[in-house]
Amino acid sequence: MAHVPGYANAIVATAAPHKYEFAKGMLAFFDAQTLDFLSCGPAGNKPEGIASDMNGKISCINEGSAMDMTETPIDVEGSMTMCTATGTPSFSVSCVTKDLAPANFKDGKWKHAVEYRVDGVRLYGPNANNVTYDLEPEGGAFTEDGLYQLVVMQDNDAYAMYDVVNDEFLFMGGFTQTPTMSGASTTPSTTILDGSDKDDKINIHDVSPSKPLTMPDQVTSFTHDGEYYFITSNEGGSRDGGDGLLGESGEWEGEEI
Repeated sequence: MAHVPGYANAIVATAAPHKYEFAKGMLAFFDAQTLDFLSCGPAGNKPEGIASDMNGKISCINEGSAMDMTETPIDVEGSMTMCTATGTPSFSVSCVTKDLAPANFKDGKWKHAVEYRVDGVRLYGPNANNVTYDLEPEGGAFTEDGLYQLVVMQDNDAYAMYDVVNDEFLFMGGFTQTPTMSGASTTPSTTILDGSDKDDKINIHDVSPSKPLTMPDQVTSFTHDGEYYFITSNEGGSRDGGDGLLGESGEWEGEEI
């Protein structure tokens, strides 16, 4: 849902992936009250998370995940589509898609894959050293003033900050591993859980130390005392099997091993 300057009703933006996995998708815009189709615009590969600054800016996060390597050995670049909509004199929208690539980063802020790994960005598989193709963004959130957007990349356990005014990414890094999990034990550093579903039994025990990854799927933002805060919804999950990057061995997927 979005509000557009000069347009009377709210707008609903929807994402539609292409029928071919390697191709780019589209965005469609509807009047939220009348349900009339208003317009459409181009998006990136596998469009997913949609966000709005509620003032004419609408973004779509395009995952660009790898396809089944047994059929088509292609990994597609992840990206972010930024749309500018206006309601004067009638609804119109213009959309531009930006890959997470050197040309779309602030000068001097793009790094080599090895440097990003040091920063905690998970890069691996056949395109491990091609950062643009290995990144899989999932969700995004504007700051309340509409000046910035945080893009989160679930499978890479990473984030990138986008400058809306200057149309460029400012920096990218990985989420720090969270502190050791605490379970039922009264000792904060102890993790009690059944960590496997492959042994066909209930086996709850101490698996400390355990440092879970954040791996957020979606994100939202708020401002307090002049500072930006971001809240993430952390899905986790391995990246193989369907993506085919590392393959499977019997019941096990490659990364899960």
